[in-house]
Amino acid sequence: MEPRGRQTGLSPPVSRAGMPLTPLDQHLFVDPPDAATRLWAIDLALRCPAVAVTVADGSRLDMAATRRLQLAAHAGGGLGLLARPPWEISELSAAATRWSIRVCPSRTGRPNWKIRLLRCKGMRPDTDPALKHTAVVVEWSREKSLICIPAELVGRSGAAAAATVPEQLHLRIA
Repeated sequence: MEPRGRQTGLSPPVSRAGMPLTPLDQHLFVDPPDAATRLWAIDLALRCPAVAVTVADGSRLDMAATRRLQLAAHAGGGLGLLARPPWEISELSAAATRWSIRVCPSRTGRPNWKIRLLRCKGMRPDTDPALKHTAVVVEWSREKSLICIPAELVGRSGAAAAATVPEQLHLRIA
């Protein structure tokens, strides 16, 4: 019987013996053949306590499917990130938060994304003046293998942080 998914072509971590593992060395790519198998695979990964983060294609998932995945993430204790195409922005979802993430120009040549909170259970970013048009620009540092966020956001949470966030923040790494 042939495997039904596609091969990723990535070598296993053991081929780098003696070298420190990078985040991509500690991953598993799953490419299910159909929507039902995709939902099952996401659910299984979210329920597994050994999986810290599941990043998945959330396109064409209805409210019932996202609720199932929300419960699975709660059961497994991990984080579930579902990426949906922009044309599905009005689709219902059981997600605790909904974000808009767009590529934006970079002054440094490093990849940049503009991130905006669209929805958060328990608050209304569209009606809160401090959050209504707030966008944060983050930058990927290949050298450090991390995403750099503006210093103004580090260690902040809740209404106090929202009240101090300017309309847009830019990060420059020296």
